[in-house]
Amino acid sequence: MTPVNIATVILAKAGEYLVAPIGNQLSYFHGYNTNIENFQKQLEKLCDSRTRIRQSVNAATRNGEQIKAGVQKWLRNADLVIAEAEEFNFEVQLNRRCFNGWCPDWMSRYKLSKEAINKTATIAELHGNGQIEHVSLPAPPPGIAFISGKDFVTVESIESTMDQIVEALQDSECDIVGVYGMGGIGKTTLVKEAGKRVKDLGLFDEVVLAVVSQTPNLRKIQGQIADMLGMKFSEESEIGRAGRLYGRLKNEERVLIILDDVWASINLVDVGIPRGDDHKGCKILLTTRRESVCLVMGIRMKKFQVSHLSIEESWDLFRKSAGTIVDSSTLNGVAMEVSRECGGLPLALVTVGRALRDKGLEEWKTALQQLKKSKPSID
Repeated sequence: MTPVNIATVILAKAGEYLVAPIGNQLSYFHGYNTNIENFQKQLEKLCDSRTRIRQSVNAATRNGEQIKAGVQKWLRNADLVIAEAEEFNFEVQLNRRCFNGWCPDWMSRYKLSKEAINKTATIAELHGNGQIEHVSLPAPPPGIAFISGKDFVTVESIESTMDQIVEALQDSECDIVGVYGMGGIGKTTLVKEAGKRVKDLGLFDEVVLAVVSQTPNLRKIQGQIADMLGMKFSEESEIGRAGRLYGRLKNEERVLIILDDVWASINLVDVGIPRGDDHKGCKILLTTRRESVCLVMGIRMKKFQVSHLSIEESWDLFRKSAGTIVDSSTLNGVAMEVSRECGGLPLALVTVGRALRDKGLEEWKTALQQLKKSKPSID
């Protein structure tokens, strides 16, 4: 190639590098209106998407559902980008009003046009990421903390039984822990609190509860356990549901199942509950009024009786519930009689004590007469 040709090529390339940037710069002037319009259209789309997603989030929140982390992050980014875009829009409006619209600031137009292109790209990308079909996940299942006894009372004998239950649930040689005692003695409140404690201690991954009752309904028992595990049945038959529940419980490494108010031996396999060698990480904690129920539920069983509180414990608990007004000379005598009539039943002591808090002498006497006529049977 001759020197002349080489020079020509060099000049041509130089021209390309010089002309192209100049063309780009000029396009910012000539395309100003188009660039601003594109920016504003994309901004409007982003605002519409933000409104739609916020409405979905609000509806899901009202329904108790869990909002996905990515959705919250997108909304925060959208808020930030829209706020910046609105500031930019304000600058555009100022430029249009320069000299009452007769003489726009051309240097500002160049800058705004260039910035509009960049912001449009950012907004378009964020809008594209906002095509979210589902903003939430199903509400987490109610944990044992949700249903644990809010009225759990602490006295020495109850705490002692609690400690024994927690210790038994950690025994590898024990599959079932039975808690028995008369109605109103506080068995249900006790096992709910025990379930909460072992969950808080990390001894079990899942703690679920089902009420069995005097006339057991397998479908209802299965449904209660499934609800607390956050699972849904598609099977119609009891045996189909049992198989599904069995498989789900087997997936849990450590699970405690509380069966409340058991009146007779119940076949756990029919419910769908694995036990023993089938799943050594699955433990059963049951309540019953009959010691015999504990004895027939299995040989790897530990049972604990919940008894009446002593006179001293009863009075301490009653006093906490009714308030220090029971120490007054006017009420002390009748208050101690009311406490004794509650028969050492924790729930009765708490319920009656709270009901009589701040009441007058005549109301205390009336309550005492009613208690003498009928013994409480709270459970």
